[in-house]
Amino acid sequence: MKKNLIYIAAALLLAGCTKDAATEVSQMTGGEPILTVAAGVSAGRTTVSTTEQGLLDIDWAEDDQIGLYAMAGEQQTGRNVSYTAMPNAEEAAHCTFAATNEGEVLYWNGNKQQSFYAYYPFTAVEGALPNAAAQPISLPATQVQAKGNSVAHLAKYGVLTAAPVVFEPNATLSSGICFNFTNLFSVVEFRLKTDAACPLAELPIKSLTLSANGVAVAAPVATMDLTQSPTVIATEEVATALQLDLAEEVGLKRDGYTSFYMLVLPGTHAAKSLLLEVTAIDNSVHAVSIAEGVTFRSNKHYVREYELTIDGFVAADAFEAEIPSLTTKVGEPLTVNFSGKATSVDFWSGEYGHEYAYATKDRMEDAAVKINFWSLLCNGTQPETATIKYSTDFDGTMTEDAILAATWTDVKHLFNWPTVLHTNDSIKTAVPDDSGLVDITEWFDGQGKSVYVAFFYHVKKPDNRTFFMLFDSWVKAFYTNSVEELYIQKFATENNNKLNVKIVNEEGTNNPLPTFVLGSSYTSSDNHTLSLRPVKDQSTAYPYHFRIGAAFSKLTVDKDAWFILPKLTLPERKNVGPDKPFVVHTADAETPATWSYTFKAPGTYKVSIVGTVTTLAGDKQVVKEATVTVTE
Repeated sequence: MKKNLIYIAAALLLAGCTKDAATEVSQMTGGEPILTVAAGVSAGRTTVSTTEQGLLDIDWAEDDQIGLYAMAGEQQTGRNVSYTAMPNAEEAAHCTFAATNEGEVLYWNGNKQQSFYAYYPFTAVEGALPNAAAQPISLPATQVQAKGNSVAHLAKYGVLTAAPVVFEPNATLSSGICFNFTNLFSVVEFRLKTDAACPLAELPIKSLTLSANGVAVAAPVATMDLTQSPTVIATEEVATALQLDLAEEVGLKRDGYTSFYMLVLPGTHAAKSLLLEVTAIDNSVHAVSIAEGVTFRSNKHYVREYELTIDGFVAADAFEAEIPSLTTKVGEPLTVNFSGKATSVDFWSGEYGHEYAYATKDRMEDAAVKINFWSLLCNGTQPETATIKYSTDFDGTMTEDAILAATWTDVKHLFNWPTVLHTNDSIKTAVPDDSGLVDITEWFDGQGKSVYVAFFYHVKKPDNRTFFMLFDSWVKAFYTNSVEELYIQKFATENNNKLNVKIVNEEGTNNPLPTFVLGSSYTSSDNHTLSLRPVKDQSTAYPYHFRIGAAFSKLTVDKDAWFILPKLTLPERKNVGPDKPFVVHTADAETPATWSYTFKAPGTYKVSIVGTVTTLAGDKQVVKEATVTVTE
């Protein structure tokens, strides 16, 4: 019996399909056949391209390899034999094939019924005997499209099968065997654009996901039965969601659709059982429920168009903040729990200077004026220290008569004073007493919001040389974010240890000057009782001190002296700028799971937690607010 070498002819044809077939692109149901019109040649795979009408063309490419099975009666005469394409030069949709490997060919046996089965692309079978009824295939659950509108990947993931070709016994083979191939899977095309209200010229996306409610849309591990017509798929591993990744970012536009293609397993899906999710570059997701039911069939092209809105994209890891308990105590931490992602998180405690209401607007603030000084007593026998007074009606005339004519309020009780009378030998190591920091803002209630502050020292007879010493006194205006000096005790002196000393500013300073006023009981014999120590005076461990005292001999009369600070005026309200938050984390760190803050004073506070998240329209602030009660 003579055996003839079989040549295989193939066409990617579908009966009744022409290039002019109409496609209803606005509906997914039904689908359109995949066209097979010639459109050029590329290496190694079939090529898929689109027509001007948006339909799909499939062409054979040089070096494409198909797999063939053959039966002669009940005998297997070809098990998964590879044949290589030789495309028709004039019409690439038509092709002839020759055996890929010498010695691995199919032969004709006309005395028996001849059955031939073909598929594309050729896939070697490892570890088992090839079987036309169980040829391995795979439809991955993750597919990659190169760019918008590209169909190149369809050839990569597609599987073509041919209807079995059967010759009866004693039939004549005149011009080879002709196979008509069709696509085993369905092509689903989503055409997307943004709506007219989208503020972005291009809305960047990176992937699409098609999810089915319990029905397989991909089969990573499966087999096909080529002996059946149409070909039957048997799945071993399936996926109910199919993801299409984009090799490069694609920007959706307002003025035209961009196409995205998936190869999908044939199957029936009820209305609203399919969900399309479009993921943008910030991982936000726009979900679209597909309203109609559809049955995906082999070799069909399904199309659906959607307009997406920027507000439809929802953050995948939405930022959330929760305060489990809205009550706490002073000194105990208030805990905040976080979930989701934010590039930064700020905590506004609701305390003064940290209120979210002042996050973007300036705060006009009154100054808080405070005073502080250090003092001690030295020598003599008088345990009483000086006192401090203020006046809002003193006219500034530095005489005893003018001082006595003014109204002075004694506020000695607000301060701490020396309780130890040091000797001259111990003064160099003595530590002056801190008066404490005292708020004197309410003293500025007179005309022009001005006040005079005086230290008054009354020396009692028969004391012999007790000195009141004043160190490092200052008056400052405090704002939330700054401090202004109204007076600071940093002076040098001329004619030291003289009654009529001259107080001068230290070089480089611009300070108002204090004034000494001595009562009428002081005489020229008291020259050594008053001194203003120069900056580098080494008689004590502290520079910049002033000393008021009495004569060396026992006094026969009481003596009075005043040390008066320059006129102090309450500063104007100041724009201290917006309030500041407490930073929980910045863009350089991960959002913490928990964070805590401790309040310093009781009260009711409006707490605001502000997370900055990146969206398609730029950074957006997510604000969470709560009222927190703080008790002692």
